[in-house]
Amino acid sequence: SLAVYGQEGGNTEATWPKFFLQFGTDTVLHVVAGNDYGAYYMSLMYFRCVGYEGQGIWDYPPYVFDTVRDIAYDITAQRMDDRVGITWMAHPPYEEPWCDTCSGNTPTAYLDWGVGQMDNDVYVQVSNDQGANWEPKQNLTKVPIGEAALKGYCDNSILLDQEGYLHVIWHAHPWPSDPDLTMNWGGDGFFWPDKSRLMHWSENVPYLR
Repeated sequence: SLAVYGQEGGNTEATWPKFFLQFGTDTVLHVVAGNDYGAYYMSLMYFRCVGYEGQGIWDYPPYVFDTVRDIAYDITAQRMDDRVGITWMAHPPYEEPWCDTCSGNTPTAYLDWGVGQMDNDVYVQVSNDQGANWEPKQNLTKVPIGEAALKGYCDNSILLDQEGYLHVIWHAHPWPSDPDLTMNWGGDGFFWPDKSRLMHWSENVPYLR
C-alpha cells in the first residue's frame, strides 16, 4: 500500500468505520475504517481491541491492507470462533507489475472522480487467529485490463456462515473494453450505469454468480 497511518503527507483520521465483536479464544473488537491520504486516495485500515469493559488493548499501528479510490469495504467474524474476513474494492493496476493483488499501487487511466467508484476488482482477506495474522489477499474478480465485464461498484458485504464458509456479495455494473470511446465522461447520467447486477461468491462454491 502507498499509505501508512500517520505518515508525513497523510493524517491519522479514521472515517466510515465498520465493526464486529467476536467471542473466540479472546474477546476481540474488529474495526475497519478509511483514512484520507489526499488526491482522492484512501488507505484502508484494520484495528483490533483485545479484551473489553475498559480492559481492552488496542493494536497500534493499525494494519493498512490496501490503498484505494473507492470507499467500499466490510468486515465479519465467526461469533464464537477465531476466523475473521475482510472484503473491499480496489482498482486493478494499469502499470507493471500486473499481479492479481497489486490493487491501489497505481492509479486508473481514467482520473474522473466517478471512475474511482466504477473500475474495481473485489478482494478478500482472511485471518484464522482473530486478526493477529492475515493470509494473502485474494482477488475474486481478476478482470483483465481492456476487457468488458461486470465490475465492482461502490458497495459490498461479507459474512461467515454457520459452517465457517466466507460469503461476499457486491454491486456490479457493466464496464466497457474501451471507456474512452464508450463512456460519456462528464455527460448526463454516465455515473449511474444501467443493467447492474448483484454478484455472489463463497468459499464452498468459489465462482461468481
